[in-house]
Amino acid sequence: MKKTESTKEAFFKVDSRLLFQLGEQLVTNRSIALAELVKNAYDADATEVTITMKNVKDRIGGTITIKDTGIGISPEKFENAWMRIATIDAEENPYSKIYHRKKAGQKGIGRIACRKLAKVLSITSVSIAESGKKIKLSSRFRWESFTPGSELDKIPIDYQIEEVADDEPQGTELKLIDTSEIWTDPNVKRLNIELIELFSPRLFKKELSGTYSNKEDPGFYYKLIAPEFNIDEDTISKSFFKSAWAKLSGSVDNLGNAKYSLSVQKPLINKTVRGFSRKEKFKFLKESTLEIYLFKYTAYFFKNSDWKFQQAALVGRERGGVKIYADSFRVFGYGGEKDDWLGIDIDKNRSMATFSEELSKIPSKDKRPALQLFDYRGLVGYVQFERNSNKNLTISINRESLGDNEALDELKKFVRTGIDYATVVYSDERWKKAKSDKAIKEAQEEEERKKLKEEKKKAEEEQKKAEEEERKASDERKAAEEKARIKAEEHVEAEEIRTQIESELEKLLDKISVFEDQGETYDINRIKEIENLQLKIKDVYSDLAIARKNEKKLKMEANLEATRAIQSSLTEIRAKIKTFEQYKNTEETTIKVEKESVARQKEKYNEELSILRVLASTGTLIFIFSHEIKSFIGDVTDLNNHFNSVIEKIERNERESYILSLTHYKNKIQMVEELGKFIGLTGGKQSRSELQPFYVKEVVDSVSKPFAYETQKRDIEILNAVPEWVHTPVMYRSEIASILINLFTNAVKAVTNCEDRMIKFEGGETDTGVVYIRCLDTGRGLDRELWERAFDPFVSYNEPDLNFGAGTGLGLKIVRDIALCYDGSVNFVEAPSGWNTCVEIRMPLVD
Repeated sequence: MKKTESTKEAFFKVDSRLLFQLGEQLVTNRSIALAELVKNAYDADATEVTITMKNVKDRIGGTITIKDTGIGISPEKFENAWMRIATIDAEENPYSKIYHRKKAGQKGIGRIACRKLAKVLSITSVSIAESGKKIKLSSRFRWESFTPGSELDKIPIDYQIEEVADDEPQGTELKLIDTSEIWTDPNVKRLNIELIELFSPRLFKKELSGTYSNKEDPGFYYKLIAPEFNIDEDTISKSFFKSAWAKLSGSVDNLGNAKYSLSVQKPLINKTVRGFSRKEKFKFLKESTLEIYLFKYTAYFFKNSDWKFQQAALVGRERGGVKIYADSFRVFGYGGEKDDWLGIDIDKNRSMATFSEELSKIPSKDKRPALQLFDYRGLVGYVQFERNSNKNLTISINRESLGDNEALDELKKFVRTGIDYATVVYSDERWKKAKSDKAIKEAQEEEERKKLKEEKKKAEEEQKKAEEEERKASDERKAAEEKARIKAEEHVEAEEIRTQIESELEKLLDKISVFEDQGETYDINRIKEIENLQLKIKDVYSDLAIARKNEKKLKMEANLEATRAIQSSLTEIRAKIKTFEQYKNTEETTIKVEKESVARQKEKYNEELSILRVLASTGTLIFIFSHEIKSFIGDVTDLNNHFNSVIEKIERNERESYILSLTHYKNKIQMVEELGKFIGLTGGKQSRSELQPFYVKEVVDSVSKPFAYETQKRDIEILNAVPEWVHTPVMYRSEIASILINLFTNAVKAVTNCEDRMIKFEGGETDTGVVYIRCLDTGRGLDRELWERAFDPFVSYNEPDLNFGAGTGLGLKIVRDIALCYDGSVNFVEAPSGWNTCVEIRMPLVD
């Protein structure tokens, strides 16, 4: 526009109210306000900053002091930068003077945020002037003087400058006087945590320290002094991270290529380091890194740890989450106490089963890895981006968020892809461990059975041996008893001989006595007779000695044989005791093993029973629902007919949209009506009380018809190729319906996300009088090694479905149990060409 004499110039004026809007309304978080002042100290090349809180607990009017060891504020900087709102000093001078740090503060928001914290701001700063002398600058801001309605640039701020001694330490001290808000223990505890998390964990690692500096950066530390409060030490120590399952590292280079490294440190199977590179480049995200520790707060990962898993879980709730850092300082709006900016807990709550197509190609035994997604509080770490390389990642002026754009979406994608990749690895390891544990348990049980068998065999051999010993001992006892009897008889006979000899001796002695008493003169014959008698007596004495000795020997032998007989009896008794103990031990071991087996079986049955109880109670509700829905269908049908008549009165050009809506509702009514009929047929009393054969084709139609609307919407083709003459054995209708509906709903869930979506039922009868029914689908298929396991209770390989549910894992078990009741079978079989899954039911037809 051409300037003329009538042209005048106008200038923007700034109302003092701007300070209120920036300082109190824009920066709503007190911790962020203090954090901005800490960043200013970092930018001033301070190595330490101390925050002191005095007389602020549960009251207003106290003082907060922020003192640093930086280069101070020169008079020129005070006037040209400190006193300028939205200064561009950080853009013009992006690196600090001494340590060449990338500056963190922007727009001068920190000093304006002081207004939120206190009524008065006092500044004392010592710096070195160009002359080399130290000078001290002092000033005081009374925020109440900046009243709304006054012009900001018309309110003067006095400041004083004076020279100070050379030994006066450099640095800046800000005093926030007459605090505006009270502080409580939780407030200060949170402030301490946020100050800890303000600095990037990589801030002073070698690869990030003063690349352009002539002087090595000694580091930057903060200290919080608040005597009125109980300030805990940093709750996270190195030992805490040792209990993480794994550490995830990732990076994006300057071309947008992302790669990840996963180091498993608390393995379920093996310690390992695995890597993954993203195929697609990021368009906006560059020069970024992440480091996340992945925790599962269970006893397994915290055994032999300084931490108890319950204690660690509390720390996770308080400090968990993935924080975002721009350069070296945190963007506070992400990874906070109640912030799930990555949508992890949302995905867990909706039971998401799989991840992206790219991650689904990573080899994994677990086909539903997303179900093992880590809780958000189980993620402790950060993602950091370089601001120079990520101009589209802009930080809001209140420091609480990033601009919502494609660059932020890519940052989320970078982090989530890494976490999802780690989850795939974890779920695979978990699956392998479960398989390994099961194999170990089965091996242990087999070993236990083998051991028991060997012990039983050994016990039987010992029992045989003991019985043989018992028989031998019994024979020896009998022999000893017989010998004892014979010796006893011999002893009696010896006693009789001794008695006879003693009697004969007595007679001889009497005879000699008679000769002596007569006193007759002995002739030679008489003398010879006496001598003969004496010799005979001598012989008798000798025989008597032998008889007594023999008697004594026989008595001892008899006693010895009796003793042997007693010992044999004792041996026999001991053998019987040993046999009993062997039998008892064998029985106790058998009972123990059988009890454990029964306990495991009981636990399994209890799980099934709990589900069956729920299903039983649900059955009652279904019958009530079936009755009520009939009434509801009638009402809605009447309402639909009424709207049809109303539409006839609407102008023709407006009718079409209403007709489409009513057609949609009509289809819905028909679907619900068919479902109601099916529930009545399946759950009604007649379906559970009358045994009869049923034509399979008709039952297949009754099962698929209620879901026709849903399957058409999903573009699923249903083929009922069962011949009309094929029928079931005599059974309940509810049973054949239960078999077919379980197979049908499993097939629907299997094909829903596939390119080719077809389900087919076919059937026939063999020459041996066995009816067979097959359900085929073009879904994801199931690995052969899982075919038999799929029939185990509470095992499901289907993805959760909003319309068909997540499933209880009892469907195929119920199908097999029903078939077994009719001497039939249910198995996965090789699918014919063009199909991916085939389940076959076989049941004999009995006349």
